[in-house]
Amino acid sequence: MIALLLAAVISVGVQGPTRAPDREAHITAMRALARAHIDTEAQRFTPAELADIEARYRMAHAHGLPMLTGPEAVAILEALIERYPLSNRAGCAALEVARAASADTRERLLEEVIATHGDAWFENGVQVGAAARASLATHLAGLDRYDEAERIAVEMVQRFPGAIDETGAVLDDLPRSINLLRVPKREPARLTSAIGRRLRTVLCCAVLQMGTLVGVPMRPEQIRDLMQSLNQPKLAQTNPGEDPSGGRRV
Repeated sequence: MIALLLAAVISVGVQGPTRAPDREAHITAMRALARAHIDTEAQRFTPAELADIEARYRMAHAHGLPMLTGPEAVAILEALIERYPLSNRAGCAALEVARAASADTRERLLEEVIATHGDAWFENGVQVGAAARASLATHLAGLDRYDEAERIAVEMVQRFPGAIDETGAVLDDLPRSINLLRVPKREPARLTSAIGRRLRTVLCCAVLQMGTLVGVPMRPEQIRDLMQSLNQPKLAQTNPGEDPSGGRRV
C-alpha cells in the first residue's frame, strides 16, 4: 500500500497539463524501445516457442493485462520462467510473481529479478530492471528502512533515467518521494499519536489501491490534498474545565 502512495506522489510531481505533450512523446519513445527489444526474441526462439511463451503469459492474465487471474496464475508464470528462463516474458513474469508474493518473500524475489531479468521490457514501455528496483525501494520504505530504500531508488534513477511506471509517470522523482514518507524519531509520549498517523496513512494507501484496481484512481490534486492533510500537525483538545496537568479547575 505504501507503494501506491509513492506512485501517487510521483504522479503529482511529474504530470500536469503543461507537461502532457512531453509525457505522451516520452511514453511513445519508451514503447518503441520496448518493441525493439522484444523483436530481438525472434533471434533466440523459434516461432512456435514464441507462440508458446505468449500463450502461457496470456493464460495467467485471462481477465486481461495486467491483472493476474489468481493463485493459479502465479504457478503458470513460474512454469513459464522455468521453461523459458532467457525469454523477455520470463522477466515480466518474474516481476509479477515477486510483486504478488507475501511480504516476507517479496524482498528476496525482487532482488532475484534485479539480478537476473534487469534487461526485460513490458510492451507498455516499463523496464523490468527499473520497475523491480522501484518496487523494492517502496517495499523497504514500507518497512521503515528508508536509507536502503533511498539507495535503491537513486540506483534506479542512475541506471534507468527516464524510466516510467505502468501509468506512464516518470520514476525519476522516486528518491524524493521516499523522503516524503520518512517518519522522524519521536519521544515515547508521542508514540500513540505517531501510530495513529501511520494507521491513517495505511488506510489512505488502501483507498488509493482500491481506486486503482477498480479503474477509478484519485486525481493528482486530490492526492496532493491528501498528502498535505497527513502532514498537518493536529492540535490537542482539552476540556475547558481541566488544567493541562489533568486536575480540575476550581
